[in-house]
Amino acid sequence: MILLIVILHFIIIIECSYCPIKHIHSSTPTTGFIESPGHPSAYSAPLDCVFNITTAASNVIQLSFVTFDLASKNQLSDQCLDSYLLVVVVDRHGRQHVGDRLCGNAVPSSINTMQSWMQVQFVTTAANNKHRGFRIQYRILSEAAIQEPLSILGEPMFSGCGGHSTPGQLSGEILSPGYPSTYPKNSTCNWLIRVEARQRIYIRIVHLHLAPTIAECERASLTIIDGYKHENFGNERKESTSETSEAKFCGSQLYYSEEGMKSYLSSANRIVVRLVTQEGPASSMIGEERIGFKVCRGV
Repeated sequence: MILLIVILHFIIIIECSYCPIKHIHSSTPTTGFIESPGHPSAYSAPLDCVFNITTAASNVIQLSFVTFDLASKNQLSDQCLDSYLLVVVVDRHGRQHVGDRLCGNAVPSSINTMQSWMQVQFVTTAANNKHRGFRIQYRILSEAAIQEPLSILGEPMFSGCGGHSTPGQLSGEILSPGYPSTYPKNSTCNWLIRVEARQRIYIRIVHLHLAPTIAECERASLTIIDGYKHENFGNERKESTSETSEAKFCGSQLYYSEEGMKSYLSSANRIVVRLVTQEGPASSMIGEERIGFKVCRGV
């Protein structure tokens, strides 16, 4: 009889702890919520829940944390052990970017990706009777609705720092702020170039003069970035592919003698052109005919 009670109790624990993988898919823009089991009541343990969120390649996924209340970090190890949330972003090359374990009751920042596949894993290992778990809003958005990253202009007397192309615009040029006389310091300018799906973008540097030497990338640099590159989140779980996701230029065009070194062909239909400066032009550059950069682009 005692053995039967123990077995029944074990079965009840297993049933309460069972957390099947939840697949969420929408090929069109939509929004919804994922929650810890029992939310807003306290969650149980042990749990290993996985929420798999996918959409069409023409869309992207974003997460916003509405409520968040998990056990705090272990005092001895300073790590999330009793319960934690793990967000994994899978990029368009199949690489998995694994975020840090999230726990405690501080509401995490939103996670805005340019990817169409995310996984949220919720793990609990210790009994709990007071923490309410989490509620997260997911948003599936059209890739076409995502604008360029925020630009920061360090000197307000300049203009033309950042922007985006217009639908159907197949060619054009981008100039650094102040071109051809100078450029601003302490600035980050982002220009988004986007064309229709299945089209690719060709970029050519017409003129480049940011510093006297190529070693002065900290002074100013120009970077052409794959518009779907996954940035500022987690570590890659898989090896990188051989595909180039960005090209960085410093110094002047004298250091890029071959024509192929001054051009870039995107792998998909959007790229970001980014100028980052810490200082203005070197004193030795003042009075030169052209300072800054000019790039042309086409399809």
